[in-house]
Amino acid sequence: CMKEARRWRQDTPAPFGGAQVVVTGDFCQLPPVKPFQHCIVCGQEMEADDYEAEFNCRQNHGPFKEREKWAFMSKAWEECKFAHVDLKQIHRQNDEHFLKMLQKCRLGIPFSRDETETLMNHPCNVTNATRLFSTRIEVTKVNTDNFNKLQTPIVTYRTLNGFVWHHKEHPHLEHYNDRFTDGSLVALKDHRLERQVQLRTGMVVVLQVNLDLRAGLCNGSQGIICGFENYDPAKLPRAKSGKVSSYTGQAGSSGPPAENPTIYGDYAALKERQVGRFMSGQKHNVWPRVLFHNGHKRTIYADCTVNSVGSRQPYSLLHRTQIPLVAAWAMSIHKSQGMTLDRVIVDVTRAFEEGQVYVALSRATGLRGLKIEGNPEGLSVGRGGNADVQRFLREKFGSGLLLS
Repeated sequence: CMKEARRWRQDTPAPFGGAQVVVTGDFCQLPPVKPFQHCIVCGQEMEADDYEAEFNCRQNHGPFKEREKWAFMSKAWEECKFAHVDLKQIHRQNDEHFLKMLQKCRLGIPFSRDETETLMNHPCNVTNATRLFSTRIEVTKVNTDNFNKLQTPIVTYRTLNGFVWHHKEHPHLEHYNDRFTDGSLVALKDHRLERQVQLRTGMVVVLQVNLDLRAGLCNGSQGIICGFENYDPAKLPRAKSGKVSSYTGQAGSSGPPAENPTIYGDYAALKERQVGRFMSGQKHNVWPRVLFHNGHKRTIYADCTVNSVGSRQPYSLLHRTQIPLVAAWAMSIHKSQGMTLDRVIVDVTRAFEEGQVYVALSRATGLRGLKIEGNPEGLSVGRGGNADVQRFLREKFGSGLLLS
């Protein structure tokens, strides 16, 4: 929990330094794949016991138990004395019948026979849809097979990584400088942006950032690579102070923005520099052009994400710059979390984890863009939900969540 790692003001022991904060999230979704990958005290790699039920670091911080991955089970959460609020307005979906089924799935309540029939058999349009699978092996096979069917030239982009290390303040973070042979940082091996991105015209892709919300181009927007644009430094995104995520342009047309895309948010100047440096290390000096399913056509520039690490200011900075696109013939359910997919095919045959089916189904904006394949029994995986999460929800919100 951030309260243990940093304090907004160093002269007060109050949680978050006494600042008023709003913390949002949904514990019914999938937890991190490796919640105890790094020690929250020293940043070192954690080592699991034979059953992966308990974790320790080499500095003997811990032990941390697997079920303690939930933030609401921490001492820091208890000290914050949060006022818990159930947010009721849904923005991704507006079909009341579909919403009720999603809420039942979220809370681990079994579907009725009619609901199962509706989910498995209903009219839909899933042309060029993304297929969601439970395992990465399935995803890799589908994407590789479809990629190899195309005959267009391949354009490869290598990631640009960096670590701004304030060694005086954070001497224990020296290992964050470790790199793979391709130059990418080991500490970013599980980053959402890929170490290498290969694109070609005709390829189905999904956007990994919020590009232009007014134009409906957000994390999860689907489209097809329709060509490439030559590199022109005069058109690169420029930094501007503000709190909007990623970069954005003018909305309302299918052509390029009238002005340079703008980079908002913290460390905007650093992001601008890294995007400017990105193309110098590439074999092909071109940017991909994407025709999105909603009709908008855009040039996709490199995106830079920055993660601050360390327990006190000035914080050390891990950053990665890469084209924010991935192959979207198929995707793992884990990787799709947080995305909005207008057209999606869900295969529940090999679902194995609590929250997996709910996350997969709730990526869809409605039944019209959703098709479910596989054995209907897969819809019951994780029935009842995680016991710790369900107990937390009942304690804070009562038993009337479905009705709300």
